[in-house]
Amino acid sequence: KGRGPIQLTGRANYREAGRALGIDLEANPQIVATPAVGFRTSVWFWTKHNLNALADAGTLAAFRQITRKINGGTNGQADRENYWAKAKSALGCGSGTEVVSCTANGRAGVCKDKATCTGTAHAGFCPGAANIQCCV
Repeated sequence: KGRGPIQLTGRANYREAGRALGIDLEANPQIVATPAVGFRTSVWFWTKHNLNALADAGTLAAFRQITRKINGGTNGQADRENYWAKAKSALGCGSGTEVVSCTANGRAGVCKDKATCTGTAHAGFCPGAANIQCCV
């Protein structure tokens, strides 16, 4: 049964999270539903699956990868993407569906992972992690 903000599921996840947190979650799975433990298991899951880099990318493609890692599929994806776009708009970081544009040294580009840039990547012109750079 899924519990906590990230809806932790599966005996193996309960065991591994419990081991990492020093709590016997297999014997006491219901405590994952409490804020004190639920948020700790959510942080454990987020960290274990390296989701910060994807979140820092701020792209719809990255958001979809996060969804797959957390949910294991695309069930409810349209609703989730709608809420994500609303949240990004409310927070002033765009609609969540557009390409983030940038300008580096007077040249227009797009913010993307440096590893996927087929042009020249320029650091310091895009929000997010250091690997997200202005590709011109």
